Amino acid sequence: MTGTRPGIQKQFEEADETTMTYTLTITGMNCGHCANAVREALMGVPGVSAAEVDLALGSATVETDDTVTAEALIAAVVEEGYGASTNV
Repeated sequence: MTGTRPGIQKQFEEADETTMTYTLTITGMNCGHCANAVREALMGVPGVSAAEVDLALGSATVETDDTVTAEALIAAVVEEGYGASTNV
């Protein structure tokens, strides 16, 4: 038997999702604990694959699949007790 099994290629094609990158302005962070809390809140949003928070710049860069909205990311940060907005 030669070639690949039909189901294998289809699984890979279905797993191929569009990656989105959001940059948020974060307010209210004063220390490393704050930055970690924001990062954990962002990582808790379903569909987020990576989140980097820069305390000095007051920003977060978030990589997601195409099901995540900016509003969902902002809501997660606000729920944690910080301010957030998108950089459009």
